[in-house]
Amino acid sequence: RGGLDGCGRIGRGGCGRIRGGHGRRGHRVAVGRLRDGGEQQRSRDRTDHHDGEASGPSISASSRAHHSSHDDSGPMGRQIRPLCEHRGVEARQNGQMGLVLAEVLPLALAIAASPFTIIPAILLLFSPRARLTSAVFLVGWLVAIAASTTAFAVLATVVDRLPETPTWVSWPRIVLGIALIVFGILQWIGRKKPKPQPAWMRSVSTATPGKALGLALVLALANPKILLLAAAGGLTIGAADLPAASVAAAIAAFTIVASLSVAIPVLLYAILGERILKPLTVARDWLERNNTVIMAIVITVIGVIVLLEGVAAIS
Repeated sequence: RGGLDGCGRIGRGGCGRIRGGHGRRGHRVAVGRLRDGGEQQRSRDRTDHHDGEASGPSISASSRAHHSSHDDSGPMGRQIRPLCEHRGVEARQNGQMGLVLAEVLPLALAIAASPFTIIPAILLLFSPRARLTSAVFLVGWLVAIAASTTAFAVLATVVDRLPETPTWVSWPRIVLGIALIVFGILQWIGRKKPKPQPAWMRSVSTATPGKALGLALVLALANPKILLLAAAGGLTIGAADLPAASVAAAIAAFTIVASLSVAIPVLLYAILGERILKPLTVARDWLERNNTVIMAIVITVIGVIVLLEGVAAIS
């Protein structure tokens, strides 16, 4: 039994060693399997990596294509950029045009409020050939106002295009402003003095179309009040940074507004005939009584505005 026991122990030891041998062999198999699995996983990873590199350029290309559609350097960007720049320039020009009109239209209204504008237009409606004579006077007035305004606008444009704008350019505005203020003060001082009716006013009711045309040119170009207001408007328009079409439009708007007090009676007479003469006569009499006060206030206010603009330009 001792032998058996020893054999048994040896057997058990042998069996344990054999099992141990089986365990070591199983371990080697397991390690081999893990090693093989790791190599297979690394092979799959390398395959995926190569696949990713192969697909990467196409993704980048599509991304670049996507971004290029939003890039300013693409075809669409080259089309959009000039359009945006054009709209920006157009918006700035429209804003500048609005500022210019806000400055010059009060000057045009001052011309329209002058009795030298309204009274002749009404008196011509009592002439023998009233429709034709008043229409010719209106045309002459429009031409004279447009010509004087354009002349001063061209002068301001030429000076503004010099390489270096001289400082004396703003002085004409200051001189015009001072002159208008002086005229306004003199008008106010002499508002109560009786004034005889001018000779040209007495002869208007018998004027011919030719005389009406000459009268319109003289009243618009030789009257210092009208000429100073037109000069101030023309200088303001010409000094603004506007294209030629906008300058022409501003001069046209100035001329139309300055001629409203001539155009309205002429158009009313053409539509209503002699029925409009009585109301126009009442308006003419009121203007003859109060024109000095009206012109004194209007010219003084306009003179102050023009003077302040000239001073601001210099400073």
